[in-house]
Amino acid sequence: MSRSQGVFAGVVVLAIAWTGWLAYMAKTVAKPFVVSAPQLHNATLVVVAQVTVQGETAQAKIIKTFKDDMKAFRPTPLTIKVEWSSSFPVPTDEPMLLVLIRKQLPDDASVYEIAPIPRLDMSQAYARPYPYTDSVRIQTERILGAR
Repeated sequence: MSRSQGVFAGVVVLAIAWTGWLAYMAKTVAKPFVVSAPQLHNATLVVVAQVTVQGETAQAKIIKTFKDDMKAFRPTPLTIKVEWSSSFPVPTDEPMLLVLIRKQLPDDASVYEIAPIPRLDMSQAYARPYPYTDSVRIQTERILGAR
């Protein structure tokens, strides 16, 4: 076997090993959450909260505030009411990142809903709360410039 054939065989072995490693990582590493920058920018309130669901509404006890567009008009509330869809994950004891917009209700302006993720094709927007992980925190801080 010539030198070039040996180098080629070595490269093939490395390529196969690398592909195997990537396949292993794809199978064993959890899928990360990607925070939507347009969703954060369109939100009125971005908070980390302990959520307790009661039917179609949830009580959210605010732990940390990343963004509050209404802060100039009122202090950030300690607890808020959030419309909760049955398609959202059931909250656990772990805090969640809530990206919220204020509902425009004539009788109660303190009710919020999860902000939808804007879509370019103007189809039905998708809304979701995020589990509060280090990855989600870092993405939120980078997008909003918060510390």
